[in-house]
Amino acid sequence: MAYHHGDLRRALLQGALELLAEGGPAHLTLRGAARRAGVSVAAPYRHFADKRELLAAVAEEGFLALQRACDEALAEAGHDVVARFWRHGMAYVGYAVGNPAHYRVMFGPEIPDKRLYEDLNKAARAAFDSLRDTLQRCAGAGLFPAEQIDMRAMRAWGLVHGLASLFIDGQLNFDEEVDREGFLARVGSVLALEAAILEK
Repeated sequence: MAYHHGDLRRALLQGALELLAEGGPAHLTLRGAARRAGVSVAAPYRHFADKRELLAAVAEEGFLALQRACDEALAEAGHDVVARFWRHGMAYVGYAVGNPAHYRVMFGPEIPDKRLYEDLNKAARAAFDSLRDTLQRCAGAGLFPAEQIDMRAMRAWGLVHGLASLFIDGQLNFDEEVDREGFLARVGSVLALEAAILEK
């Protein structure tokens, strides 16, 4: 299958995601992504110098999609600052649960320093700054002092990241099988409790 120039990068990213979903980063090669995209083994080098650059592009795509999911959740939350906080967290976990291949690359050890990739670093920073903005609104509403924003952002990130990672890695064991919606409902309960702490 032949791709026009403008489609090649997208096709390679899709091929990479398929391989990542099947076997993780160790299963991904540029040659394999090219085969999945239906192009020559030399074609990936038009966009990516090596496997790590391809992984960085996958991670960047993931952060951009995560931000879109969070923005949609915030838009639905309206102006209630506490509701915005817990809906933001639920959107984060929901994205991770629905896109584990992306999520594992976004936070995996394959790219320990995102600053080496400008676009990836920009996307990752924007996602974290969005969380800080959510907490900035809470501080502006008088729920806690502004100097606590960074500490609370790290705590909130640790909470949602931990819940997401435990679930997609199969480490959360419930008495009964819990589907995605059921899990997210439980996440919402945890985040609602955390949000209540903001008001104290």
